[in-house]
Amino acid sequence: VASRTLSTTGTDYLPPGTELEYFYSIRDADGNVLRTSPVTFTYTDERFKWETTRIGPLTLYWHDQPAARVESVIQLVAESLDRVESLLGMELGKPVKGFIYNSFMEAEPALPKESKILSQQNVFQGFAFSSQGVFVGVGLEEGLIVHEMAHLFLKQAVGSHVGSLPAWFNEGLSSYVEPGPPRSFIGSRDEVSSTL
Repeated sequence: VASRTLSTTGTDYLPPGTELEYFYSIRDADGNVLRTSPVTFTYTDERFKWETTRIGPLTLYWHDQPAARVESVIQLVAESLDRVESLLGMELGKPVKGFIYNSFMEAEPALPKESKILSQQNVFQGFAFSSQGVFVGVGLEEGLIVHEMAHLFLKQAVGSHVGSLPAWFNEGLSSYVEPGPPRSFIGSRDEVSSTL
């Protein structure tokens, strides 16, 4: 039996939802090498029993929420997808994932480590990780979900042609596509415009 412990915090931080691939390369005494086929799995936060919902290209992970609340949020997010597609001039097809925690306390171990003051004041409600196609957020709110999805889809739209988008544009577009009135939290953090 072989095992490997993978660090997912600090400089090795990985957000929940990251796809990991592994294989074994086994060499015998004669020098023959057997390489197994690669296996891909999704790294998740095993503290919770996650339920999933598909909304277009988004797979939303959530837990311990009333079905009526989830259904209401899903409907509003689905309506916002058309607006995002229209603004970006593209069909949203590449899959993304979103993990929603119910409070900052339960999300804290799964979030990237910020400065002590930012962490204590809960400045960021969401984090988008474009290279993994994943966002992590606090609170089952349609505005948060659409905002973080917009970060991921904007990066898909510009691809590798643009290294780092200006923060004002990245945050501005993501805020613009949110349904309803502006949210009351301070902001979100996205690796497209900031280094984590």
